[in-house]
Amino acid sequence: MNMKKLVMIGLVIVCAVIAFVTVSSEKKEAIEAMEAAQGQETFRAEGLIATVEENNFIIQDATLGELRVNYDATTVFEGVDAAALAFGQYVFVDFDGKMTRSIPPQISGMKVGMYPVSGVVTEVSESSVTIEQNNGNGQAVIHLLDGAPELAIGDEIIAYTNGAMTMSIPPQTTALAVEFVAAAE
Repeated sequence: MNMKKLVMIGLVIVCAVIAFVTVSSEKKEAIEAMEAAQGQETFRAEGLIATVEENNFIIQDATLGELRVNYDATTVFEGVDAAALAFGQYVFVDFDGKMTRSIPPQISGMKVGMYPVSGVVTEVSESSVTIEQNNGNGQAVIHLLDGAPELAIGDEIIAYTNGAMTMSIPPQTTALAVEFVAAAE
């Protein structure tokens, strides 16, 4: 009987050691992966474009303030071409977290995204509007943030969004900024 107990205790100890070594090696791999990814972390700035110059533009970010975004041939543009950047557009900029101490601070844009939804307002409610999209995709409901301009049926607008839209009918999204193209007649 004592021999059976000793064998069982030995087996339990061996299983515990194997489990500990397996968990320790998985934890070590996870830590190494996190350390390797630290240099690849991206940060995001977003806001309205205040000025556009050759190879850079200035945005007003709600948290970071005024930023000069520099871009080059390696910068990825999504939803907009560099040549089409203009005053008043709302953009998202991914960058590596490095920022100069100049005034305004400068960042190097790795990716610049703009996600506009444009169309003519067909319905107005307290906190949203329905538009007939200019791209022929039918109607979309645009939810408006506090402080959004007052809109009327017939206004042609561009709603700058984060690119997310529900799969409902009609689709819905939230405007981070709204630009008038033409007021209702």
